[in-house]
Order: sequence, then structure tokens, then C-alpha cells
Amino acid sequence: MTLVTSKINTTNGFTIQSYSSNGFLVQQGATGSWYPKCASSVCRDCSSQSTCINCYSDTSITANTIFKGASCVNSCPDIGFFLVGSICSACDANCYKCSASSKNCTQCTSSLYLDSTTSSCVATCPDFYYKVSSTLTCAACVSPCAKCTSTAVCITCLTSSFLLGTTCLASCPVDVYVQNNITLTCDACSTNCLTCSSFTFRCTSCDTTKPLYLQTNTSTCVATCTGGLVVKSGVCSPCDSPCLTCSLISTNCTSCNSTSSFPLLYNNQCIQRPCPDKTYANETTSSCQSCPTTCSTCNASTVCLTC
Repeated sequence: MTLVTSKINTTNGFTIQSYSSNGFLVQQGATGSWYPKCASSVCRDCSSQSTCINCYSDTSITANTIFKGASCVNSCPDIGFFLVGSICSACDANCYKCSASSKNCTQCTSSLYLDSTTSSCVATCPDFYYKVSSTLTCAACVSPCAKCTSTAVCITCLTSSFLLGTTCLASCPVDVYVQNNITLTCDACSTNCLTCSSFTFRCTSCDTTKPLYLQTNTSTCVATCTGGLVVKSGVCSPCDSPCLTCSLISTNCTSCNSTSSFPLLYNNQCIQRPCPDKTYANETTSSCQSCPTTCSTCNASTVCLTC
């Protein structure tokens, strides 16, 4: 046995410690005893008796010994450790399992998810990925989803698509939805609209289950037409020519265009001159008014021309 190094321990002034080349500690002086330099027989070298810094690989000592922390083991644990050469090292705290390096996670601890793009364990999956609780992994959304909660449930879409419910579409269904280029969503027409265009509030037809009419000049659905318009086929429409104004229906004239070929109002119709028998033209009202009952013709309410 060859002594390689020696050190004097001055405790009480008489103990000398020496280390031999084959890993045994020689303690001379008070006891003259020999002790293993390393407490474990599979340690090839150690910084203290209980702290290994290298292990034997000689099968005559122990088979397949691997250094783990401050000890030597027969195999590197599958959980929480990884093996490089003969060194068994701990994975990062977030990794349940890892490979090749401490931060190259292959499986995550509970409540974290494996991001395959970075081999790291994260609390929130990156864009275009969603959490899979059963495997604690981040799985890719199906394009054109930008964010999703599963392959079938989109939350947001890529800039070329629009979200309708939980699906991303290249374009929104016409008439019943409007493409919102800011939110990238298909927005439903306003409540009273059956169909709409360009904007959700710009109705092109009205809910047929309600007593509503399309006011064409405002693109809204109303219970009563305004602005001189009347209901015609469910739409607030202008009066039929030659009516200037009308009531209830487009052919029920209430006044006439005095400069047209049908300037006079008679029985809610616009007629040509002259007025029918027993009526006269009232130029003030542009209408045919009744003569006195004894007149066949007249030119005023009190002036008979024939009897």
C-alpha cells in the first residue's frame, strides 16, 4: 500500500492522517487503524467519507454504478433525473422527467404543461396551443385557430378568418351575420333584423315573427312607417304614382302632385281634369269637392252652373 498524501491533524498533537492510492485512509498515532477513505465501497473518490465525487465502474466491485448527487447508485432513476455518461443529475424542479439536460423536460409536474416548442414546463400554453389535462401537454390548435381550448373549440382566429361560435371561417354567412374586421368575429344582425348588410344594425329584412316593417330610408325595422312612407309587401315604401302622399297603403292617396297629369284628388285617387259630375275642382286643396245637392255642375260649393 503506497501512501500518496498526508496531513497532520494537530488535535492533541499526535494523530496523523494519510491517504493511500487505493482509496484507504491510514490513521496513525493514537490508534494506528486503517479506515476506508470513502464510506461507500463503490465510491472511487470522495471529498469526505460520505460525499462521493466519482464512482467505480469495475463490475468486480459493483455493476453499473452511477454517480447521483453525493452517492453512487446502480441505475439512474427515471423520475426527476437524467443520465449523461456516468453522471446521474437532477432535472429542473418543474420537470417530472427530463432528457440530456436538466431543462429539457419530457414530462411535467402536476399543474404544469409540456411546451414541446421549448421542452419546458409552463403554466399557460403559448398562442396556437391549448392545455391537455390528461397528458399535461400543450397541443397545437387546428388552423386557422389562433387560440383554442381543444381541436374543435376556437377562441380567436388568424387575421384571415372570422370566429362564428367556436369555429373559424374564411367568411361569415351572408345576410344573417356581418364580418367584424376589428374583432375578427361574425356578428349577428340586430334583434329585429331578419337579415342585414355591412353593419349589424343595417337591416335588409325584418323578423317575420313580429309586426315590423322595413323602413328603407333608415334600414331599420319599425312598428309604424314614418316620413310619408306606407306599408307595401312588408316594407315602408313611397306612395304609388301619381299620389303625392298616401295613407295605410301606397295606392290610398291623400294628396296629389298639382304639376302632374293627375293633379286632383277624388275618392283617394289622383285623377285628370275635369272633375266628375256633381263635383268641382278646388284649386286650394287640389281636389274634387261635391257641388250642392241640387246642382248637376258647379264651380264652387255654393255656385251651380246647371241643375
